[in-house]
Amino acid sequence: MSRGFLLHSRPYRETSMIATFMTDTDGRVDLMVRSAQRGRNRKSLPPLPFCLYELSWSGKGDLRHLQFFEPADAAVQLSGSGLYCGFYLNELLYRLLPFHVPEHFLLQSYAVALKQLTESADIEPVLRQFELTLLECLGYGLDFSCDESGQALQPGDNYSFVPEKGLTRFLGDLPPNLISGVAEEFQAIMQRDFSTVSVRHLAKSVLRAALAVYLGGRPLRSRELFSR
Repeated sequence: MSRGFLLHSRPYRETSMIATFMTDTDGRVDLMVRSAQRGRNRKSLPPLPFCLYELSWSGKGDLRHLQFFEPADAAVQLSGSGLYCGFYLNELLYRLLPFHVPEHFLLQSYAVALKQLTESADIEPVLRQFELTLLECLGYGLDFSCDESGQALQPGDNYSFVPEKGLTRFLGDLPPNLISGVAEEFQAIMQRDFSTVSVRHLAKSVLRAALAVYLGGRPLRSRELFSR
């Protein structure tokens, strides 16, 4: 039996829907849920976001048929900014996860992030930690142990970050409009230490730029929620 979280759903024909799950055994899967919108009894209720399910399906190809799903635990109750963050994590995963690649560790990290969003008003570290984990699991992990030339970072020196290229050391003043910081700030990001405001700001810029490369230039709709 697989376990998974619903990431996205959309109507399909008159009474069914296509549900995209992140699962521990098969990574991202698209499953057709029959009669998902019919009636109000418990058996016809569609799967909900932020709930870990035990599930099984049949068929082959890109679209398979959901045969069984049952909550493995109570759904995580998110509200306010925590709910917006949950939608953001789901959209990231929906856009970036490959099909049919097991994601046991990432699924665990996602479950931890959801729990943390209910327990803490400080959401920035939760998002940054998950973004770093997501990039690592996808094979795009950031390495700030050295600059683009392979030289170890020098304490107190300024560096700029360019996605897919890395860090460039600057001995003088940094040019404007660059994602830049001192060596210690980049190292703090790798240590997942977001205790200072400067590191938080830098980490947000770094990870937004790094993720944008793999999102293909299309904006994330969930980010619009934070501006409302």
